[in-house]
Amino acid sequence: MTDIAKPWYKELWFWLLISPMLTLIVTIPMMITTAFKGADDRVIDDYYKEGRMINNRFEAQRIAFALNLKGELVFDWLTGELWFTANQALPDETLTLLFSHPAKTKFDFSLVLRRVDELRYRVDLPSMQRSHWYLSLEGLHNDAVWRITADAELGAADTVLMVAVAH
Repeated sequence: MTDIAKPWYKELWFWLLISPMLTLIVTIPMMITTAFKGADDRVIDDYYKEGRMINNRFEAQRIAFALNLKGELVFDWLTGELWFTANQALPDETLTLLFSHPAKTKFDFSLVLRRVDELRYRVDLPSMQRSHWYLSLEGLHNDAVWRITADAELGAADTVLMVAVAH
């Protein structure tokens, strides 16, 4: 009785030995591509500098709390305007509103609100992604920066946010 040898590609042992290597050849490039394209851009390299900046942010919020600054942000998507109405007269001619996206820094931007009257500030809204945002409203009081922060889910026809400094 003679055994007829099968071609190599029909041998079970060949495929059992080669399949892990073929799997790696296919999956490693996919994993590397995913790692670089989906990298978390919120991770920072200079932790010391960021830690010092956190203290400045807390101080700016303490100043806003001491001044009892509160207000209302109104996003009017129909007219493309953003309004801030303060609870008291502010000495600033302009305020800065920083928009920080929770996942992608490339979406971050800032707007400069200009005084319209004693309590109100206004700016034109740019085209922007209507999703979750971290907001930071800043101004000056006696050469010291004050800051009010808020989280916002932007997407409704008109979005109204009450902003105040939390304790």
